[in-house]
Amino acid sequence: MTFKRKELTAFERGEVIGAWKCGISERKISEALSHPQSTIHDVISVYKSCGHETLPSRPGRNPIMTERDSRHLVRILKQNRKTNLQELHEDFLNSTPTRVCKNTLKKNEQAKERKEWTNEWKSIIWSDESKFELFRGNGRRWIWRQPHEKYDVECLIPTVKSGQQGVMVWGCFANHSLGPLVKLEGSVTAISYIDVLENNLLPFLDDLDDQENYFFQEDNAPIHTARIVKSWKEDNGVNSIPWPAQSPDMNPIKNL
Repeated sequence: MTFKRKELTAFERGEVIGAWKCGISERKISEALSHPQSTIHDVISVYKSCGHETLPSRPGRNPIMTERDSRHLVRILKQNRKTNLQELHEDFLNSTPTRVCKNTLKKNEQAKERKEWTNEWKSIIWSDESKFELFRGNGRRWIWRQPHEKYDVECLIPTVKSGQQGVMVWGCFANHSLGPLVKLEGSVTAISYIDVLENNLLPFLDDLDDQENYFFQEDNAPIHTARIVKSWKEDNGVNSIPWPAQSPDMNPIKNL
């Protein structure tokens, strides 16, 4: 007979010990109580060594986060209670040494390579997409809060009856030259991204002195790394600068 292994309750362990004390063999206890014989043996062994039926307390694994990390996490959440888990994870990793992932190592490596740059930074065209929202949709929203903060103002979401919810834009700048700010319509795909570059980046480049010496910066979003986009940049002489993943803190356009 085969049995499914499970953790026995205190009552079940007491049954095993009681039967064993009555002189019943481990095999017969296993058959009578429908527990694996190995489990019966373990329960009896614990009783022999500890003198009681209950399991000794297990220490468990050490917590990854320290008390200081937990307090820091709370501070991040209070700065933006509506952040999603991915953004929270990135903010936490970028501001604590608790866990060093491969992306962090890559960022540090590239930072060391470029730490002596001065004039080189003047030849970078910084770019990014961003969504500006007035109000979010009326669907379900999640927020980070403690039980007693249920009715705090920063934990409540205002409602709106009508009107545009937000706008997605693309923009760029280089040194002292501010580039165009372009409103993006609908879903942004690799094809529509090429259209943005064709009609906005190239004219901006034409207005720059020594345009052939400029490098174009963009993050690693799928629309940026698509094969068709890479091919377009090669055909149009747009030189891209290598960029580590998940590094929004390294792009100065975030300050505009």
